[in-house]
Amino acid sequence: MSAVRIVASLAVLALLALGPTKASAQREGDAPIEVPETTPTEAPTSPDDTQRVAVVLLPRGAASPEMTDSLTELLIAALAARGATEIVGKEEFQAALGRDDAGTLACIESDACLGRMGRELRVHELVAGTLHLEPPVDGVTTSERFRFELYRLDVQSGSARGRVAREIEGGLEALIAALTTSVDELYVERIDPGAIVIETQPQSASVEIDDEAIAPSEDGMFRRGFLVPGEHELLVRASGYRGLTRAITVESGTTLMLSVELEPRVEELSITTTTWALAGSGAAILIGGGALGGASQATATDLNMRQSQSFYDARQVEATLANVLFAVGGALLVGAAVSFGLDVDASSRDVAERAMHGEIARW
Repeated sequence: MSAVRIVASLAVLALLALGPTKASAQREGDAPIEVPETTPTEAPTSPDDTQRVAVVLLPRGAASPEMTDSLTELLIAALAARGATEIVGKEEFQAALGRDDAGTLACIESDACLGRMGRELRVHELVAGTLHLEPPVDGVTTSERFRFELYRLDVQSGSARGRVAREIEGGLEALIAALTTSVDELYVERIDPGAIVIETQPQSASVEIDDEAIAPSEDGMFRRGFLVPGEHELLVRASGYRGLTRAITVESGTTLMLSVELEPRVEELSITTTTWALAGSGAAILIGGGALGGASQATATDLNMRQSQSFYDARQVEATLANVLFAVGGALLVGAAVSFGLDVDASSRDVAERAMHGEIARW
């Protein structure tokens, strides 16, 4: 590492140690970061030899804008040390673009937006990347873990001339060292990222690529750029439809177009034989009780006293049996209702379990 980069690294480390509030004040001009002037190893022979480069580092996860802004100064110093280069920072880029970090990320994923910004800012290349800081678990963390990706993009074509991705453990010192060395790697390695565009039916579906949710565009399509060439996992799901999980292969420098149609899911209630048996038996007994109850209400005429006594004794027996059958049939129907409730509960648990495994949309 050159002396210039060592000094710049120490300056950025000191700035980050001051905390977000002080870092913000420095950006506003109260105490600006001083990046040492460098003597280019290859001075331009004419104004046309000077390459203008925009540098944009965006925060992800628990990383703060103040942190990425401070680390951008380190990237600018490292790029300046490579030769005669005019640097356009994130603030100038976003001011011309008129968007925030989310809009900036969308722009660098769009060839049309990159071309427009390149012409407006007279920029030849864009060094763009993201810095992800894993949030602490339960408010406590023993070691900061960073993940960053950097791309060196040709503004006119939108193609990537180089890419570096790192996962860093060990705090800011390790992160600064990795960022500094990554600049040289950007000018050695060339990887053209791929992209994917997905159309779903229904349009209300949700899409994830490598466990990262993708927001739909205004036209309802799902777009994801800057995908590393190779295999990725796609998950599409929607409420009331069977989820779809598949492995997709993205080729370097190409855009993969997919149309995904989910199959509707028909959830059937599973009723056990116990429920059917209880309900059927209860209904049959109630019908028998109704028949006996009706017979017990019969009347007789032209009978002598002895015949009348015998007739009404028989009707009394029928009425008693009808009451017994009503009680038994009612009890069986109550049992059927309880069994039906258990069937519904079991079906609901089955649906929830399959939802947790991604077979249907999570509720």
